[in-house]
Amino acid sequence: MKSARIRVVRRKTKGFTYLELVVVIVIISTLLYFAFDNLWKLQISAERAVVVQTVGNLQSAIGMTIAAHIARGDIAGLKRYVGSNPIQLLAQTPNTYLGVFPQPPSAVPGGSWYFRTDTKSLIYKVEHTELLSPTDTDPAQVEFKLMPVYDDNNRNGRFDAGDTLTGLRLSSSHVVTWISQTPPAANTHTNRVSTR
Repeated sequence: MKSARIRVVRRKTKGFTYLELVVVIVIISTLLYFAFDNLWKLQISAERAVVVQTVGNLQSAIGMTIAAHIARGDIAGLKRYVGSNPIQLLAQTPNTYLGVFPQPPSAVPGGSWYFRTDTKSLIYKVEHTELLSPTDTDPAQVEFKLMPVYDDNNRNGRFDAGDTLTGLRLSSSHVVTWISQTPPAANTHTNRVSTR
């Protein structure tokens, strides 16, 4: 009997097959999709956090200004801050603060703060407008004013000479709401002192 010899033929491969290449491309594409999606969410969260931090700094500066006037016994002196630029109360202005303008500037980059003298408003222009609530107006912005906290002695519903100033508050007339998220700042924050 003749012995049968089995001959093994080895094929030399020079790289990936098309199937392996497609699988690698699909895996890399999926990983990149999730990486960019998370990066986008982080950018939006970072913007929201910066706005919240700046508003918190403004509220602290208002509280410290009120405390300084109380210490001097000059609560009535708080009247000069009503309608003023709250950024001036900060020890350091935000890096994205553009300055004071008599009307809205023609081109404001997203993520910037500026003060309008015609409306006496501090405005933040939202950078990531894609994820804002559809009820928000365009351009997407948050607008703040320094308002008086007062006892309405003459009961006319507005602050005037007959009223007693008791504090200041940072009021927002336009709050931006990111979809699926809480607003970046409370509608109003009151710093009030008791004069009685």
